[in-house]
Amino acid sequence: MLFRSDSALYYVTAHEEAHMWLPMLVGVDEKRYAWMEEGSTSFNENQARKEFFPGFDHDDPDRRSYVNVARSDREGEMMRWTDFHYQGARVPASYSKPATTLVALRRMLGQKVFDEAWQRYIRTWRFKHPKPWDFFHMMDQAAGESLDWFWYTWYYTTWSLDQAIESVEDVDGGVRITVHDVGNLPMPVYLTLTLEDDSTVEAIIPVGIWLAGSRTATTVVDTDGTVVLVEIGSGKSLPDVDRKNNVWQRQ
Repeated sequence: MLFRSDSALYYVTAHEEAHMWLPMLVGVDEKRYAWMEEGSTSFNENQARKEFFPGFDHDDPDRRSYVNVARSDREGEMMRWTDFHYQGARVPASYSKPATTLVALRRMLGQKVFDEAWQRYIRTWRFKHPKPWDFFHMMDQAAGESLDWFWYTWYYTTWSLDQAIESVEDVDGGVRITVHDVGNLPMPVYLTLTLEDDSTVEAIIPVGIWLAGSRTATTVVDTDGTVVLVEIGSGKSLPDVDRKNNVWQRQ
């Protein structure tokens, strides 16, 4: 007999109840775009997990599952019609990657803006049948700008995210950090600097430098003490496929 934990029972219950929103309330097309249903529902399930079982990043299992596929040759584009997917590509393109993509979008927009836009999408399209571009347009409105680069790279390609710290140099009043964009998927660079007294400083390199064609970006961050650690994506909200090159530590 196979035994399941109480948490596993909660997970599957939360997932199936979340289907009341998609596709029961918002009539998305699973045969063509399963990510609009299963991926969104997986994301909603993970947020319910956080409420019921706090103290753990419940987005992380989907993120790790997607990263494992992204490191292989088994990935398929999310915008490929679901019933036309390659063998083995349908599940990650329908569940783990779209759930992970929504977390990345939330990191970029901020929790408040994303939550309001996500809820407005559900309210606006209840009892209707949205297409992918309806969802994209709703999030563009929330962002206050076109996010075409985001939709194309995440949904229409299988490019992966790989940002690497190339160098960290001391300068007057801070450090100069150079980041190399190893992968093809452009995203802002979220930097966390740890000082000798264990305090931290956050810095962001905007995505525009990658969109302009650069492969390296340099930023100077002012600090009140000696920097001992620099890390890209310390909260691990983005699915970087090689975290070994995300960290610089003073020797």
